[in-house]
Amino acid sequence: MYRFFSKIANFRYKPLSKEKMKELKNGTNHLIISLTTYGSRTNRVHMTLDSLFLQTVKPEKVILWLSEDEYTGKLDELSKEIVERVENIKWFEVRFCEDLKPHKKYFETMRAYPDATVVTVDDDVFYPSDWLEELVNLSDNNPGCICCTTAHYMTTDSLGNIKSYSDWIHSTDEIGPSLFLCPIGVGGVLYPPHCLYEDVFDKDFIVENCLKADDLWLKIMSLLKNTMVVRGSRYSYTFLSVQGSEKDGLSLVNVLQNKNDEQLNCIMRKYGDSVKEMLT
Repeated sequence: MYRFFSKIANFRYKPLSKEKMKELKNGTNHLIISLTTYGSRTNRVHMTLDSLFLQTVKPEKVILWLSEDEYTGKLDELSKEIVERVENIKWFEVRFCEDLKPHKKYFETMRAYPDATVVTVDDDVFYPSDWLEELVNLSDNNPGCICCTTAHYMTTDSLGNIKSYSDWIHSTDEIGPSLFLCPIGVGGVLYPPHCLYEDVFDKDFIVENCLKADDLWLKIMSLLKNTMVVRGSRYSYTFLSVQGSEKDGLSLVNVLQNKNDEQLNCIMRKYGDSVKEMLT
């Protein structure tokens, strides 16, 4: 770990050349990396993308989802860095969809490819080159489990009810597999096929109740399917952020304004009894 931190302390991002892009080959079938971005982050997301393209395990696809409300669906609206990557890396796609905020990172990909293993990532960090390989190995050793590198540990009261988000054990050392682990998107999350409850695509409920809490929504959907979560231990620390992305992060709203608890309460009003049965 010390060597890693020494390395990133002097990290300097170097964009992929067109020649290097063309050298990149397709890889693992039915393994799809899915992410979204918005606003000013669109001009920086190519840096995160490059760290995904250079993984030791290559996915079948990398799909970047953008809002139809923000873009009309034409590539020439995007930065030249994104356009170059679409033109030269044949397994990278930019697609447009309804603006479901952070839920865009998984919603349409999982719906379009129900039998694929989908790995969701954030748009504002650099992923170490063997990060995906570690997640895939973790999944191979824990078939059927959701796999992640960062997680919180849900806590319950004496009656078995999930406590407030602020009372959870954040960035836990717990490895699992466990129903109580809640994957956090920043480190990437691997979802095997059919690991989430069918209501995961209830768009109306999402929009009305938890539009900015994708991690919490996906956690409850996995609980209702009785899917365990396992956390890898190698990349359990904070990932290196893309410069400038910290100041407009969703966590600033959810954590500092207590929106996570508000949205969790909305979810639990509908699913609380069923979730309690799973946890007790």
